[in-house]
Amino acid sequence: MSTLPSAGKTRIAELCILRTLASTQRVVYVTPLRALSAQVERDLAQTFLCLGLSVSSLYSSVELDSGDAETLRQGHIVVSTPEKLSFALRNDATLIDDVGLVVLDEGHMLGPNEREVRYEVLVESLLRRQDAAKRRIVALSALFPTPEEMAPLVAWVRQDASGEPIYSNWRPTRQRFGTIQWLDGVGAARLDMAVEGQNSFIRRFIEPYLPPEGSRRKNAFPNNKNELTLAAAWQFVEQGRRVFVYCPLRRSVETLGKLILTSIRQGILTPLREASQRMLDAINTGTEWLGAEHPAVQCLQHGVALHHAGLPRPFLNEIEGLLRSDECPLVIASPTLAQGLNLSASVLLIPSIWRNQSIIPSTEFANVAGRAGRAFADLEGLVIHVIWEGVAWRRRYALQNWKNLVSSAGSIRVVSGLLELTIRICTMIADQANVPFEEVLEYVTSNESAWDFNPTQNSGSERTEADWESAIASLDTAILSLLDPETEESNIDSNLAQALDGSLFSRLLPSKDQAEQEMLPQFVAARAHNIWSATDATQRRGVYLSGVGFQAGSYLTTGLDGLVALLLEAEAAIENGELTDLVEAVTTFADLVCRVAPFRPRDPMPPTWRDGLAAWLEGRPASDVISILGSDGVDFLQDIITYRLPWAMEAVRVLAIAVGDSRANDLKGLVAAITETGNANLTVHTLIRSGLRSREAAREAVESTGASLATEQGWRNGLPLKKTNLDG
Repeated sequence: MSTLPSAGKTRIAELCILRTLASTQRVVYVTPLRALSAQVERDLAQTFLCLGLSVSSLYSSVELDSGDAETLRQGHIVVSTPEKLSFALRNDATLIDDVGLVVLDEGHMLGPNEREVRYEVLVESLLRRQDAAKRRIVALSALFPTPEEMAPLVAWVRQDASGEPIYSNWRPTRQRFGTIQWLDGVGAARLDMAVEGQNSFIRRFIEPYLPPEGSRRKNAFPNNKNELTLAAAWQFVEQGRRVFVYCPLRRSVETLGKLILTSIRQGILTPLREASQRMLDAINTGTEWLGAEHPAVQCLQHGVALHHAGLPRPFLNEIEGLLRSDECPLVIASPTLAQGLNLSASVLLIPSIWRNQSIIPSTEFANVAGRAGRAFADLEGLVIHVIWEGVAWRRRYALQNWKNLVSSAGSIRVVSGLLELTIRICTMIADQANVPFEEVLEYVTSNESAWDFNPTQNSGSERTEADWESAIASLDTAILSLLDPETEESNIDSNLAQALDGSLFSRLLPSKDQAEQEMLPQFVAARAHNIWSATDATQRRGVYLSGVGFQAGSYLTTGLDGLVALLLEAEAAIENGELTDLVEAVTTFADLVCRVAPFRPRDPMPPTWRDGLAAWLEGRPASDVISILGSDGVDFLQDIITYRLPWAMEAVRVLAIAVGDSRANDLKGLVAAITETGNANLTVHTLIRSGLRSREAAREAVESTGASLATEQGWRNGLPLKKTNLDG
């Protein structure tokens, strides 16, 4: 199903869910982003909890503990990321036997990147289940193309059953596009809006003004594009409108935030709103993670919310709660605004349409522009580009780029991520080996080292080892999902052809030229033969269950004895309260696994990563941990420490079970969970896992009560706190 942004996509999903629950079947709601999963869980809870129906989530990390498995097996509505659901089903396919509906949110997110390929492989695995006919799959997106253009996608999801997609271009509000231009000759900024094909304008929409007497600032405001953006935002807010400012680069978000703080101190701008209690709660969360001096925390005190992927997820959860309650009249956001978050505003200001010397993709712009116009609140949503160019030809150039982007904004092209990934890897190998693209298949079948990254041959390429390993790992994961690990090597070609039959890969293959149509399936088969020749069925089963690629699986298998020993040491240290031993074991483990994709960071490890990891495991405030890690501390903490490192720990545990390691049953998965929550005290850990959002509050609660409880039921029965407190 396809509708425009803010046109009721979530409501349609709720109707599908009600229909399924009425037939006593359960629902799994899949979202491709962890941030979106958190929002969907909250939105669905508002609708269904009052009906006595449970809404639970599986999106914290990749590992699956017993509580997660129980939730997936029994929850009425379970929200999950593709990674978490895939991991669960690889280890126990019966978990969704009685699920009657799978909702695929942001169903257009299919492409060659790691997350996109995993999403496609998950859908393919759901379609290939023996009980697939008993389960309805609903794919939702605001960016699907016309029914004719998405015919292959529809045929794939419906498995060629008759029927048409639901497609609508209806919006609850009209959308208007325009510009705000600073004109030196006028000495003011003019607002131009396109209305029914005609241009309407306000000649002096923004007038310059001098700072108040006594201010350290002397020149008039606004004096540049950023200041003009803020002047326009304040003007619209004064008119009673809610305003979003969209920045293609996330660093620009905090640049504008700092400018707001400076302008308020100078008396140029006035605070938009006094902090409400919910704002104060968000400020407290931000202070816990970032410190009181961070611009995202300070801006909240003036009614301005900053939102970008480099901010901690607990803080962003609070920010998104404020936005849904309409308590912040001004939001400044990065591309996270385009990633499915159910947020809207009356006015969308776009000071720049450039990222890394290229104009932003038209599909991204279309999704962002769709946030303009609040249903049941606005008659129209304004999408306005801010232009500050003193030279006439530069202004004309900026205007033309804007008009081109507006006219080109539209739906995405349906692609198969697996197909595009295969082409990408073929191209990478051709570039590395300096062979023609059409000769890549012959090259890889006669040269086993072709699958290895060669930095010498890639010296003149933009490709990095991380790019290479990530691409190969994604292909391997797809192959091991399509082929049973027990498959005989002599049957690979026929079994793979059968597995790909009816896949999105095969349905879109005819769109390629004849040479690619013949070579690409054979190339995938060549990689499968390469994997099979270097492994046995037990090893392949372990790699498949752990959800990692062949290279990572081989690396972990080679060092499995030592990695399992480190996890056992860490779990013993947790149970014995030996914090020093825990830190040493986990740090050594991280040093080993972070050398290979998908656990290795794309950027170099911070020099202080060991100290940061130690501080996290010791339960020190998140703001201290981030400060230790440095400028990219939030990214490293959220992506590596709390996501990929626990994933690696669980992968090792699953591999150990698969290969029959006698110590595997002694691994409880506790160290992965502790690493994710960031406190080795089991009672603190239990409180955090059970819903208490603040690590500091959990620590203080345990220290003040002296509680020693290690299960959710335990603290509910014994800890003197109300459940409502734990739920935030």
